[in-house]
Amino acid sequence: MMDVHTSDPEHTTTEQSHGERYVDSLNEEAWKIRNNDIERAALLTDESSTLAHRLGYQRGIAYSNLMLALRENFQGKYESALHRLFEALVLFEYTHDKRGCGRAYFLMGYGYWGTGEYDEGLAYMLKGLDIAQSADDSEVVMWCYYSLGVFYFDLNDFQQSLEHYEKSLLLARNLDNQFAEARALNGIGNVCIGIGESTRALQYLQESLNIAQTLGNQAAIVRALHDMAAVYVTSGDLSDALHLYEQSLEIREHIQQKQGIISTLLDLGKLYVRQHQTEKALEYLNRSLAIAEEINARPKLFRIHLVLSEVYEETGNIPRALWHYKTYSRVKDQVSGDEHNTRYKNLRTAFQAAKSQQEAEIIRLRNVELAEVNAQLHQAYKMVEKERTRSEQLLLNILPSKIAERLKSGERLIAEKFDCVTVMFIDLVKFTELSSENSAEEVVQMLNWIFSKFDGLSEHFGLEKIKTIGDSYMVASGLPTPREDHAK
Repeated sequence: MMDVHTSDPEHTTTEQSHGERYVDSLNEEAWKIRNNDIERAALLTDESSTLAHRLGYQRGIAYSNLMLALRENFQGKYESALHRLFEALVLFEYTHDKRGCGRAYFLMGYGYWGTGEYDEGLAYMLKGLDIAQSADDSEVVMWCYYSLGVFYFDLNDFQQSLEHYEKSLLLARNLDNQFAEARALNGIGNVCIGIGESTRALQYLQESLNIAQTLGNQAAIVRALHDMAAVYVTSGDLSDALHLYEQSLEIREHIQQKQGIISTLLDLGKLYVRQHQTEKALEYLNRSLAIAEEINARPKLFRIHLVLSEVYEETGNIPRALWHYKTYSRVKDQVSGDEHNTRYKNLRTAFQAAKSQQEAEIIRLRNVELAEVNAQLHQAYKMVEKERTRSEQLLLNILPSKIAERLKSGERLIAEKFDCVTVMFIDLVKFTELSSENSAEEVVQMLNWIFSKFDGLSEHFGLEKIKTIGDSYMVASGLPTPREDHAK
């Protein structure tokens, strides 16, 4: 006899659903701890990526690609990172995941900037900011502002840089994100260095360092130390600067932060140039150049070539100096020539115009909504006013006007004693016979005519109609307003 094994579709679906939720939880946790626990974030990302591919879970693959690309950006593997991000973006756009799209554009902007493609970097970063704002992804909005602060600083646009760092700092504090707060403070410190305010720069950098040390975050600590060294260089305290640069290099090599290693090696080379230690300067500059070429870090490359050209010129090696200067000019034009600067300004202007148009449209829509609400309120007011008038009329029909006014003013128990009043009852003679001889309509018309005449007389003589019952009409004089001639 043959055993036949069949799978339970319901069980398979449940298992798939559990697997997808687990992938989502891994990706969320990895994103959450990415800045404070890089190693654990990497382990979680590897696990989520493997499981998502095994399940064929597209959303999980896309979000794990974000984290893998983030790691590769950190390592300077920009081309691989951009490839992953394009794959993720396709999946996010297919599933209409705005949050995912915003994060992908943000990381792509960072990747393009790292390779010196400034126009692409700025365009993608602005796009990421716009999408993150519409998706209410405040953390990514914060990091977009921070990154734009970095971008504008690299372009020597210190005013724009400061504005974006300050926006990032405000959001970081609102979100209680201390790592981001430290980075934003560090950025503001750099702007202060750029505009020649060394004392303020040290204050911001020290505040950044204090937060980073409290967190125990090596990436934030080393950034503050490196930039504090730059302040000491400008003030001529080269011994302290050298000590901090060496500390920075040790930490950056330990955490394998290639972009940071390039910067520290370059600055150490420049420091040794100032101290006229040519051999040491060339050693650090060439180490910096090798890593920059390895990861195609063009923004760093042209700066390294410029310093090398100056060193070789000083040593009399003119052919070598000329070669480095030509390379510097070529790479710099690729990164930040006049054409690129125009493109940056156009991108920023276009983005600001789009934001203004978007804000104007939001205001217009709000005005439309307010107009609709006002119209509804006006209609409701008219209905309430109509009902109020109707209620008052009913009240006046059954009560004296003064009593009605007192009830409207809030009195609930109204009882008064009148010593002298005159009450008159009027009955129609032979009303029963009249009723039997005439139709109901004729009787009602007759009563209406008679009582209307009585109402007119009552009003003329200041009497108060109390009530009508059938053919009886009851009227009083001397109440609710007392009068001496009530009997006349």
